[in-house]
Parts: sequence; C-alpha cells; structure tokens
Amino acid sequence: MKSKQSKSEPSTVLMPADVKTAIKGVIKFASENPKLQNNLFNEEFPLFLQINSFKIPKSRGAVKKVFRVPLAHSPLSQDPDVCLIVPDVKGIPNKEHERHLEHYETLLRSKDVTGIKKIMTFHEFRTEYDTFELKQRLVDLYDIFLVDGRISGKVVHKGGSIFYNKRKVPIAVKLHLPKLKSHLEESLKKAFLLLNWHSDSHAVQIGHSKMKVSQLAANVNSVVRFIEKQFPGGMENVRSLNVYAFRGSSVPVYLSLKDPNEVEVPTLTTRKPKSYKQFSGELTTQYNANILVKPSGQVVVRRSKKYNQNNQDENITDADILRENKKSAKGEGETKQGKKRKMIEQKQEKNVVEKKKIKGASTVEKKGKKNFMVKKQTKVGKKINKS
Repeated sequence: MKSKQSKSEPSTVLMPADVKTAIKGVIKFASENPKLQNNLFNEEFPLFLQINSFKIPKSRGAVKKVFRVPLAHSPLSQDPDVCLIVPDVKGIPNKEHERHLEHYETLLRSKDVTGIKKIMTFHEFRTEYDTFELKQRLVDLYDIFLVDGRISGKVVHKGGSIFYNKRKVPIAVKLHLPKLKSHLEESLKKAFLLLNWHSDSHAVQIGHSKMKVSQLAANVNSVVRFIEKQFPGGMENVRSLNVYAFRGSSVPVYLSLKDPNEVEVPTLTTRKPKSYKQFSGELTTQYNANILVKPSGQVVVRRSKKYNQNNQDENITDADILRENKKSAKGEGETKQGKKRKMIEQKQEKNVVEKKKIKGASTVEKKGKKNFMVKKQTKVGKKINKS
C-alpha cells in the first residue's frame, strides 16, 4: 500500500535547501528596497510562487478557472481581518441587522469560533455597498472574506471583478458543520489561484515576509503537490517555478529542460456533477423516434429514416428546427415568386404567338396582292401582243 503524502513532507521534485535559500534571497533583496524601507509600521509584504507552463490548455465549455490551493500554513498575518458574509435568517425582517447578527454570534460562540472581525448579512452587503467605490473600500478593509456556501454565487456575482483584481474572492464555508472551528481554520489556509487560459504564467501567494522560512518552504511543497494533481498537464507541463515579491527579484526553484515540442497540449472539459442525469423516452408525435432531455435543457430527437441506407440516427436540436422553419419560409416565398414568373412568361409567350400570327397573315396578304398584280400585267401584255 502506498502511504499518502502529508502536507508537511517535502516534495520529491524540489530540493528543500534550494527552496529555503531562494526564499531568503528574495526576502533580503525586497527588504533592502528603499521604497519598502520608508514603511513606518514595518509591515510584511506578500511572497508568491510563479508557475510558468509550456503549453496553454484548450478549454471546452465552461471550465473551472478559480482554484483554492490548500497550504500547510496560513499565508495571512497573525491577526487577519476576516469578514464573514452570511444569509438572512428566515422569520426575521431584513432591515433588523442586529437580530441577524445576534443569531450568528451565538452560533459561532457555541462552536468556539473566534477571530471573525465582521459578520455581514447579504441584505447589508447588497444595499449598503451598491456602488463601485464602496465595494472597493470594503475589499481594502479586510484581508480575507468567508461566505456561506448557500449564497457564495450571489456574493461573487454582486461583487464583480473587484474580488478578482484584489485576489480576495470569498471562500465558501459550511456553517452547519459540527466541527466548524477546524473547518474555518482549514479554509483560512487556502490560497487563491486564478488560471488564465490566455497566458502561460500564473501566480499563487505562499505567505508573507514575517513567516518562518520553514513554513514558506512547506507552502511551496504543498503548491507543488497541487500542481501534480490538479494543474493542467501536471508537472510535465511546468517549465519553471519562481519565488518572487512585488518589489523584488524572482529566484527560480525549479527549471525543466524538456523539449517543448514533446509536451502535449492538455485539454480541459467540464466535470459532470453527481446529479447529472439524462432522461430518454419514446416520442409519440413522430413515427419511430426517441427523445433525449439533458440537464442543460437541450432536447435531442433521434429518429431513423427508411430511405437512409446506413440507418444512422440524426440529432435534431432546437437550432436545427429553427433553421428548417426559416428554410421552409424562404421556400414558400420562392414558390410565390416562381408562380408570378410563370404567369409573366406565359403572357409573354402568348403575345409572341399572336404577333407571329399577325405577321403571317400580313405576309399572306402581301403575297396575294403581288400575285394578282402579276396576273394583271400578264393579261395586259398578251392583249398588246395580239393587237
């Protein structure tokens, strides 16, 4: 049996001594920056691990882009400002914020949860932070946002791109769990990773400058394990890994000498949920046809035609039906225009025939007159000869 690798165990891809020396060098170089030395409060600065890949994956459909990388140690400061966004309690009016807050405060006390600086209801978030500037101030106030999983989609949709730009997309949590304290602690150890399918470079935060070097090295190893399991293409698609800070230099900790032409382009497809089911049955409105209804709402009609020699099934979707209707409508218009053209052509043919008849009659009359005149002339000539 293979033993599972824990979060504290070093990765076999990286050398622990090289990772620690790279982290120390980045911290020293960034701390010597004169722009950071002017900081009055001597605040810590974040450290990141840059992931450079060989190939950009091909995506099919709506593919997952935001990932939560589980780290061995929390990348936040010792006393982070945490904001918890919760749904409104049923039976309590939305405007009575105090009663909602009392309900969730008692819930957190009963589960022995501490460290939550702000509890905000969804009604408060929706009404009091409706403009772009107010949302930006809210995001700058707190280090991390937690949200109940029941309203996570609504909160992210309402917040917009501000959460993504500040790398503070709310983390979905489950408030009904019995071990809520450990669940929240594990969620605070997750780092935000946004995969852009138009670029080959990505970054994930591994901690800050005031953390221990051993803790930062453990977080780097946890990111590598995440890459091996969930990153598109795995470590075979990784060209290099660099540790860097915003106002410092980047130091590589991993470099691949593989030929880029040998790396295959990874393809990403949507994962079907467990409740993904398709329903099929016989279609009574058509002869020898079956119908298939997908969870997305797409309706597929499969029918066999006798005149088809291969007896292949045809998939007819709503778009195909609309196209056939448009074609039939165009065909009807073409038949009306064709009838008009035929009527005009028949009239033209009749006119041509009548003109020909008239011309033929006139030519016959002219020929008869000529023959009559010739006969008269011959008679007159004979009389003159006799005399």
